[in-house]
Amino acid sequence: MRAADIDWRSGPAEAYDAKPTIRVFPRDVRISVIDDGQNLSDMLAYKPSKAFLASAPHVARLFPDPVRMEQDSRVISIR
Repeated sequence: MRAADIDWRSGPAEAYDAKPTIRVFPRDVRISVIDDGQNLSDMLAYKPSKAFLASAPHVARLFPDPVRMEQDSRVISIR
């Protein structure tokens, strides 16, 4: 995957951070500034989908034992 294939977002990492200043825009890379009041940390936070919460039959966890997988040092979880 090339950097140009990704829609990049720019903004404060946490709610208390200042907005970053981007001085150089790489060619062919799309960078959008997130809305005021948003931060990247909250945007990346895991929120289960409505289908998952409703126990829809076509929705399942990627790993059958997610707690064990998160404890495995080879698996990285984004929170």
